[in-house]
Amino acid sequence: MSEYTEQAEKFLTDHKLTFRAVYVGEDCPTFCDDAAKGDALIVGTFPRKNHIHGSHWRLTLSGEGRGHFTIDFWDSYRDAEIRHIRKTGEVRYSDQARRLGLEPGATRFEISRKYKTDPTPNAYDMLACIEKSEPGTFEDFCGDFGYDTDSRRAETVYQAVVKQYRQLARFLSDEELSEAQEIN
Repeated sequence: MSEYTEQAEKFLTDHKLTFRAVYVGEDCPTFCDDAAKGDALIVGTFPRKNHIHGSHWRLTLSGEGRGHFTIDFWDSYRDAEIRHIRKTGEVRYSDQARRLGLEPGATRFEISRKYKTDPTPNAYDMLACIEKSEPGTFEDFCGDFGYDTDSRRAETVYQAVVKQYRQLARFLSDEELSEAQEIN
């Protein structure tokens, strides 16, 4: 277990929280330009044609007597690709094999030996990626993340970040939120 994973697990234990990751599917997040392109993408095949996000997960923190906090999360393209290869036993392309440190035509045994577990998101993945600080003004947000202040998409993203932060701030105490900010 990495020091980052240990840090997240300690946070959960210290605050009596439970983490759960539920696989949703291979759909695209709203920011993906391929989401509405029909067969521009064949789900579950790699390499994918025009985007680099991974699989869709629903990640939840819960605590007795306080309810839960849930986010939609897309993991990395690499993790989705490893899950697909472990499931099918197929390494189809030499560049795919090279990217994953495998030989083209690697056997299921070789794949399983190199990647012993499926890369399922963990508590650290969630705690590191959620917005744990007040997002500030729309203009500040755009400046910090390189968005155009005239963009409707940027405004939609900003509103989603503000909503997520407010939900988290209601779920965690001020002390817990401050401690969570240290998890990067």
